[in-house]
Amino acid sequence: MSDHVKQYTLDEALASAARDKGMDLVQRFLDDETKKAIVMAIVEAARRHETFTTDAVLPFIGIEVQELRALGPMMTTAARYEVIQATPNFENSASVSRHGAPKRIWRSLII
Repeated sequence: MSDHVKQYTLDEALASAARDKGMDLVQRFLDDETKKAIVMAIVEAARRHETFTTDAVLPFIGIEVQELRALGPMMTTAARYEVIQATPNFENSASVSRHGAPKRIWRSLII
């Protein structure tokens, strides 16, 4: 099967497995300093905003993060620790690199 055909295969189970694998890889290869900086930034954003996207987390990171896709898995981790909660809502990102793509809105559980 060519990559072109794989890209358009519709299968919820395979899509979920691919998402989980990608999230695991991103987190596994983050160094401890980066993980700590991202977690602290998420907590700070959650202290200041009742609801927010990862756009609100970025100003609090304080170090250069090579792989910003790590924010998604780290948000999920913060949700597991009951710092934040996913909402069913999305808003368009202000990030130029994201081309205004929709981002999940998270609710603070610590504000």
